[in-house]
Amino acid sequence: MRASNWSIFLLLGMIAAGPTTAPSAKEVEALIVQLGHDDFKIREEASTQLAKIGKPALSSLKKALEGGDPEVQSRAEMLIKRIEQRPVPGGPVNSDEPLVARSLRISNDGGTKNVEVRENQRTIVIREDGGGISMTVSAIEKGKRVTEEFKAKNAQDLKAQSPDAATLYERWSGSNGNNPLVRGAENLVLQGPILVGGLQAVPVPLAPDPLEELKDRVVQQMEKANVADEQRKQVADLLDRLQQGRPGRQIGAAEDRVKQLKDYFEASDELRQKLEALKLPDPGDDLPPPSKWRLGIQISPDPEKVVVGSVVPESRADKIGLKVGDVIARIDDKPVKEIDELRESLSAAKGPIEVVVVREGKEMKLQEKK
Repeated sequence: MRASNWSIFLLLGMIAAGPTTAPSAKEVEALIVQLGHDDFKIREEASTQLAKIGKPALSSLKKALEGGDPEVQSRAEMLIKRIEQRPVPGGPVNSDEPLVARSLRISNDGGTKNVEVRENQRTIVIREDGGGISMTVSAIEKGKRVTEEFKAKNAQDLKAQSPDAATLYERWSGSNGNNPLVRGAENLVLQGPILVGGLQAVPVPLAPDPLEELKDRVVQQMEKANVADEQRKQVADLLDRLQQGRPGRQIGAAEDRVKQLKDYFEASDELRQKLEALKLPDPGDDLPPPSKWRLGIQISPDPEKVVVGSVVPESRADKIGLKVGDVIARIDDKPVKEIDELRESLSAAKGPIEVVVVREGKEMKLQEKK
């Protein structure tokens, strides 16, 4: 039987206040139990306190991996990794990767240097003064926002704690880093995509990523709805499948790309169903249309017409008779010149559709069977 919320908050508050001695094994065990509590705030606070306890909690956390509560197991696994390795959120950092930011702000206030930068996957905040370096790194992992805090006397001390954190610090701190844009800068604000290379920084046309924006939005919605950790992970896994399989990232032979496209559509349908089951808003146009409104094709890039780039086997389009290279001219007598018009025509259809295509210069009608 779980303790009351009052006793739980009392325990968490006592530990957070900074006890004079290390927490007892009994206190650690109590915190681990709360990793599976119904209340999201209590789960989060227990995770925070266990991370602060650090290595003395490792033995109990490893035992928790053998328990039967998937939420406790998931959080224990993340905490073990965090305590043993101190990785930065957002995955490993490659020092040789291009320096790309979506926004960058640098200020110097009375000898305190502040840097706030948003990369594609991470948000990094650095505060540096005579007392040392304070740094936070946050990113979305397994459907929730994860933040790691670092405090160090200097860059060498930071590297001893986390080589990846030190790489990010060197990248964006500006003092002795490898970024010519921020080196020596005291006040700088850049809103919008920035690519740093060579001896200069130039704006680059990085269009907003609908899937990244969808991920941020869904994470916020799940936090507000107090969705359980295991459910969050399932949603995050589906979003990862979508990012890996979306048309711009499909690789390999034509047959392999068609399989990837099929998986992309299936992941999209599963995500819509999952969000509906969790009573969260539908993603709308950030995902392909629902299966009942979808043909099962990939569109080739063409600014003036809708050209079929590939057709998923056994899909609606395959059964209708659409082929690669067909130009879709009309759906049920409604003109189609762009993807939005295609979506509108398909969603408005009440039954089997008639598709008019131009194939090898000749117009032909394809009728869907009932």
